[in-house]
Amino acid sequence: MGNVKDLFIQYMPRVRILYLEEEEKKLSTVEKEELYDLRNLLFESIKRYGFSLVHERIRKRGNRNVHKDVITEMQGVLFIVFCERLGKYNTAFSPTTYFKWWFYGGISQYIAKETGIPYHTIQKIEKLEKARQKYEKAGLPYTIEMLAEDVGAKEETVRNDLLVERRIQRVDFDRIYSVRDERLTPEEIVIEKERQEELQKLVRGCLSELEYQFFYKLFYVDAIESISYRKMARSTGYRPKTAKEIWLSIVDKIKSNIRDYL
Repeated sequence: MGNVKDLFIQYMPRVRILYLEEEEKKLSTVEKEELYDLRNLLFESIKRYGFSLVHERIRKRGNRNVHKDVITEMQGVLFIVFCERLGKYNTAFSPTTYFKWWFYGGISQYIAKETGIPYHTIQKIEKLEKARQKYEKAGLPYTIEMLAEDVGAKEETVRNDLLVERRIQRVDFDRIYSVRDERLTPEEIVIEKERQEELQKLVRGCLSELEYQFFYKLFYVDAIESISYRKMARSTGYRPKTAKEIWLSIVDKIKSNIRDYL
């Protein structure tokens, strides 16, 4: 990594000048090409580190293989983040120290886009992850109450975030592109996307807020695969009797519209 830092130290004075001129829209055609070449040169030197962060995230979600299209897209994500932040890089820090959290942010936004989970929720889950790692590295047990205190949140919020984290851990990066693997036509892909959006509108429109949150947790966390009322209760935080009542109300309202899903 020493050679990488030396490379940044060598070229950053010129990069800063070019970034300032770019902001002021004073770059000539030759200077634009020069900045493009410098960005690529410096990105190539740190790209391997960026991908190590990507694979770290993937391993945490239980995935071993990654579709080649994911790799291509992630390279684009990392490069965009790199270019956005390069102009403010301070050579007093190592490139990995500076870019680590910006890369993490880009990766989190990508995961948020692919899973449909809001970016701020991904960030909250990552804070929980850091809090848990602190206890696990020390070999200490921890409770939801302790995690809530560490991240400055309510216990119920932490409990819900942990449920969402289970959903993220189920993300299979290879299946993100399963639509392509099924060889659907572009028209069929659009139709499938519209069908899913219509289902979401339907569910959101006909359920109460309590029922919607209940359904959301079950549908995304446990996929409603032969799920028992006891498991429903455990996944959503309700007593089995209450879980049964809410679920029957949901089924009564939307069974004719989402029968294929269930």
